[in-house]
Amino acid sequence: MKRITAYCAIALLQSIVILHAQTNVPAPAAAPEIRTPKPSAAPRINGPGIFGVRPGHPFLYRIPATGERPMTFSADKSPDGLKLDSQTGQITGSLPKVGEHVVTLRAKNAKGSAEKKFKIVVGETIALTPPMGWNSWNHY
Repeated sequence: MKRITAYCAIALLQSIVILHAQTNVPAPAAAPEIRTPKPSAAPRINGPGIFGVRPGHPFLYRIPATGERPMTFSADKSPDGLKLDSQTGQITGSLPKVGEHVVTLRAKNAKGSAEKKFKIVVGETIALTPPMGWNSWNHY
């Protein structure tokens, strides 16, 4: 019986020592980690491939591009009524008639160039892309 009591006392003492040692050791501070890759110095046009506007309403769209500045912007086959500022990438104006226009957007800097097809839909359906990056996680 004395042996069992001695083993229990030793086990209890070891548990206390281990618990005490674990609570007094400060945890190492984790270094902050950024997992998002840095954007390239060459231009890249981001954003949707389609944009909707109602006929006769103001049109305002800024070409979303990453890359080193200064950067110049251009567009092929831009419909009448729209104007592109080549320094800021803002497209402004108004389109009076219902229809679809496919434009090629371009961005250029000292490191390279990029282009993207962009569809402008003039009509009554203007929410052509899901708002706020909709996903199907909670749609049931």
